[in-house]
Amino acid sequence: MNRRVAHGFGRRYPGHMKTHDQQGYALIEMLLVLTLSAMVALTGGQAWHRYRHHAELEHAAVGIADFLLRWQLAASRGNHIYRVNVTRGNNWSIATSLIPADGGPPVLLGRLDSPADTIDLDFSQFEYLTLAGLRNTATAGHVVVGNSAGRLKIILSGKGRVRVCSERGRWAGVASC
Repeated sequence: MNRRVAHGFGRRYPGHMKTHDQQGYALIEMLLVLTLSAMVALTGGQAWHRYRHHAELEHAAVGIADFLLRWQLAASRGNHIYRVNVTRGNNWSIATSLIPADGGPPVLLGRLDSPADTIDLDFSQFEYLTLAGLRNTATAGHVVVGNSAGRLKIILSGKGRVRVCSERGRWAGVASC
């Protein structure tokens, strides 16, 4: 039982001191907040990098498919024969040229370059694809783009169909091959 002290300058009971209002945080609270913030920042940074690589890869694949479709439509509309040359590697490019009917040299019409150095391109054919306007045909083949996020395949069928698919199953809105 506590005894009342007669003299004590602000103390009423032994062991009970008058406290001042606390200001600030304790060291353990600050360490806990810093640790949790660091964990959130690290996982968020990794997820952001993964998302960015997925988006770069999908952007490159859709760009190639659109490029092929645009020149296939132009070949069909004008009843021309276009040659699509592909340069492989990290700094890849795809160029379309018109093959004149009189047998002259090919005329360069359009070019698509790699949007990022991290994207690698491989090609199933030896040198080039052909887009023919007559009956909307093409040389069958595929182009594969890949980076650390995965690999996407752009398939060009003999009947001129262009589609994008994933080698690892359904991925980021892209159907599996």
